Amino acid sequence: MLRRDFADLGSYARVGRGIQRLVHDGLLIRLGQGIYTKTCIGPVTKRIIPPDDLVSLTREAMERLGIGVGMNYWEKKYFARETDQVPLGFVVATMRPVRRKLSWGGHTITFVLDGE
Repeated sequence: MLRRDFADLGSYARVGRGIQRLVHDGLLIRLGQGIYTKTCIGPVTKRIIPPDDLVSLTREAMERLGIGVGMNYWEKKYFARETDQVPLGFVVATMRPVRRKLSWGGHTITFVLDGE
């Protein structure tokens, strides 16, 4: 979810304080500037975690921001059956350059242009 989703609930400062409180209480996780996600409790560790993996959350956030996403080089090779290695990592291909920094749990998303 984006900060602008809460814009109609009050002033900029009041919304900021509300979001900050939800992050402090463990109901939201901040992924980057103005980008948040709900939380859930991990079944094994019993700690607060995002409901989905970081790459999926990043793809959703980029789509909501109007930035198209595609497949990176290794995903394209895997789905074209040119390799049998499953593409892992924290790489998201976008249709235009992205300067945002999204991270959680010590992992940071790397943005590449689609086609690279």
